[in-house]
Amino acid sequence: MLKPCCLFILVAVLLSRICTICSVKTLVSNATIDQDALESVAVRNGRRVTALNVSGFGFGGPIVPNLGNLTSLELLALTNNNFTGSIPQELSNLRRLSVFEAGYNLLSGKMPSWLGTLTELEYLRLNGNAFSGSIPRSIGNNTKLVLLNLAYNSLGGVIPLEIANLSSLEMLDLKYNGQIVDSIPDGIFDLSRIEAIDLTGNSLSGELPSTMCDNVPRLSGLYLSANLLSGSIPFDIHNCSTSVICPWDLPLTLCGGTTKLEQLFLGTNQLTGRVLDRICNCRSLSVISLRYNNFTDNIPKCLANLTALNYLYLGKNNFTGELPAELVRRVCRIYVSLIVARSPRV
Repeated sequence: MLKPCCLFILVAVLLSRICTICSVKTLVSNATIDQDALESVAVRNGRRVTALNVSGFGFGGPIVPNLGNLTSLELLALTNNNFTGSIPQELSNLRRLSVFEAGYNLLSGKMPSWLGTLTELEYLRLNGNAFSGSIPRSIGNNTKLVLLNLAYNSLGGVIPLEIANLSSLEMLDLKYNGQIVDSIPDGIFDLSRIEAIDLTGNSLSGELPSTMCDNVPRLSGLYLSANLLSGSIPFDIHNCSTSVICPWDLPLTLCGGTTKLEQLFLGTNQLTGRVLDRICNCRSLSVISLRYNNFTDNIPKCLANLTALNYLYLGKNNFTGELPAELVRRVCRIYVSLIVARSPRV
């Protein structure tokens, strides 16, 4: 069985000849990266190593600072290991890094503010760790970011306004941090290239921006359930009819190929007021989930005209009146205050 140091010596030999992507396979489990072996890779081949992928190897212990010596790195993937502690500051030397993936480890502490100095970053995944504190404002310096995934941590505080500087951002995933508070910055909905926004499972409050659908022509996923949002559904929600609002857990390919609003998830908030008939302008809706809010008045009769509608979740609100008979006959699953049908969790 190969020892960790032998693995990295083998990597060093391979990298010295052909290295553009470094992906090593190992039979070693519950191992730690050998400091001396890694330093050998860094010193002997540092100028030629452009990518290092050790995802899923079962490595544990702290991330070694020696990685900062690999100054030509453009890709660093440490996902699905058991790394602990904080991200060493020495990694701030990796100024060419465009992909940094360290999701699903046991990393903790605050998100380093020096991440904002890595201005070539395009993909940053730190999801599935135990990071705490707030998202650093310096993240706004990473203007080339295409994907920012900080989901499943313990981050708190507000979403920094500087996120609006990320003009190249296509996917923003902050779900299930639980402690992110205050309102959703309007600037997120000014990111013209944004395709997916997932803020599920936090403590966001305030009203949905009234112009949330005006400047996001490529939006293909918006998931805001399980927050503390209040107010009414924006009057111009129908302007999102050129996009798809779908749960992030579904593959984006299920949503990205369509051209009209198909799934709307705003459940488990504190939204109020009437559900306006304008929602029926989104004629391709197949799923509507508005349950566990404080909506009042009648359920729009025009919902019966949505021929694609299969699932309607309106329970735990304050609706009055009757359900349209045609809607009851045709929709597969209806969940309102007076009618409870067995249905998948939405």
